[in-house]
Amino acid sequence: MSAKAGLKANKAVYVSIANGDIDKNEIKRHLRTIEKCINQLCRDMAFAEERHKVELLLLKSEATRDAIDVEAHGARVAERLRFLLQRQAEDVTVVDRAKSNTKFVESALAALDPHTQLSAVGLKNVRACAQDSQASAR
Repeated sequence: MSAKAGLKANKAVYVSIANGDIDKNEIKRHLRTIEKCINQLCRDMAFAEERHKVELLLLKSEATRDAIDVEAHGARVAERLRFLLQRQAEDVTVVDRAKSNTKFVESALAALDPHTQLSAVGLKNVRACAQDSQASAR
């Protein structure tokens, strides 16, 4: 049953009442058709609402997974840098390369959006890792 069938049955009831030829069995049949259409529309609406809720939950979980992936990538990079710095604590070129690469990335980000105020967080992290690795090497 569709909404169109329900409207057609409703119109048939209205016409039969307007013409005065009221056949109770015919009106009952049309009213049953209208009721079936209304029930089907209610089920469709409930299904659409549940589907909407599930889609929202899926979007939220995907956004959460993306945020976790970004954090995990940052942790992997930091761990790799820490490993390199600890392995070659005396080698100053690794620290210098890390600092220059960090400056390059931060300047590229600043060029993309000149309104951001970067406080060189990456450079501070590189310096802190270098100091930690040098302190642990001693």
